[in-house]
Amino acid sequence: MKQHILLLSLFVLFWSTSGNAITITNKLATGSDTNSATYTTASVAFSNNKLYLLAVGGRLTGVPASPTISGGGITWVEINTSTFDTIASPDRRVTVYRGYVRSGAISEALTITWASSMSSCEWVLDELEGVDISGTNGSGAIAQSAVNSANSGATSITATLGSFGDSQSLTWAAFGLSTQGASGIMTAGSGFTLGGAYQSSGEAHSISSEYRLTNGGDTTVDGTFSSAAVGVVAIEVRAWGTAPEASPITISNKLAVADNTNGQVYTTASVAFSNNKLYLLAVSGRHTGGIPAAPTVSGGGITWTTVNDVAYGTNASPQRRVVVYRGLVTSGASTGTLTISWAGGSNLSSCDWVLDEFDGINLTGTNGSGAVIQSATNYVDSNTTVTATLSAFESSTTGEHGPLSVKASKAPLSLPVAALQLVVAPRVRQKLTL
Repeated sequence: MKQHILLLSLFVLFWSTSGNAITITNKLATGSDTNSATYTTASVAFSNNKLYLLAVGGRLTGVPASPTISGGGITWVEINTSTFDTIASPDRRVTVYRGYVRSGAISEALTITWASSMSSCEWVLDELEGVDISGTNGSGAIAQSAVNSANSGATSITATLGSFGDSQSLTWAAFGLSTQGASGIMTAGSGFTLGGAYQSSGEAHSISSEYRLTNGGDTTVDGTFSSAAVGVVAIEVRAWGTAPEASPITISNKLAVADNTNGQVYTTASVAFSNNKLYLLAVSGRHTGGIPAAPTVSGGGITWTTVNDVAYGTNASPQRRVVVYRGLVTSGASTGTLTISWAGGSNLSSCDWVLDEFDGINLTGTNGSGAVIQSATNYVDSNTTVTATLSAFESSTTGEHGPLSVKASKAPLSLPVAALQLVVAPRVRQKLTL
């Protein structure tokens, strides 16, 4: 007796919405008084799954454009910038960048490249852990920013942010000072801690960062100093698990069918598809003439995109393949059947499918691309267990959910088994492993 089983197993753990503490470590605080358009920092051991905030200050006769940053295996994205000391030449700018990668971080110096030769450049780099890791290049961690400046003789400055989404957010700021010969290291504002700080020995300027780990909703970011022109960039950094819209991912199975009919085209039962929900469809097929090519899937008003697939049962005929597809639309979802069309010009002897619906996932990208972070496959042709191993997760608190296709001649004999695993990103912070 032959058996064809498409099994979907589920185990889910959710982040608490009460938030996790952010930790912060200063990595660089220095600069150069050499005239140049390019400056190179000391080497930094960058890490995956950590947010980096880099503040860069520069001095030029005429307001300098923000520089570009490269290095560390990270894409550096400008958050905001403040120009100051503009009542006379030289003029100054302080710019803040964010950087984050899930994989590929390396130990390397950063290269700061200005459009013109500068008379000086200074920089501060802070590393943050426990932040929101959604989005790209750290975009999910940056809730908002604000700037302010004073051009001469100021002894304090305040940048005011909008209302915070959560009291667990961290407040971080960078200050560039033109000190007119006075001591240039600022004093952190009330409730704030000084991060990195650098005072030029040859030029009357400095750069500093400050932060407040739990702001309690205070939207003002301030600092004091001796008489100076000053520019400040203030940022609200989201903690992991603290956004007001956070909600757990929910999963609902919509289809689970084994069809032993010979054919090339298979039609599922009708499904009421919804907008703004992720659909993951696992399809398994059996062919006696060799490994079947992956089928195409249509229906539901959704574009179905292959996530990954694996062939198995390859040590004898029949041979098999299991494929996982993703689908998501923000509008246009409809009620209807799915059509699974196998290629190759010959019939399959069977086709099985499982469809699950996810709510609360990341809606960025196209056709659900923002929700699926990574995938992995594995198979065995004669065994009772199989494991698919994913790359390192952003956090150790995850759940598991995976389609497992099994060919059984008679249970519980040794079986050819294929497994697919994926990581599904949440809309805000809850994370699910598929």
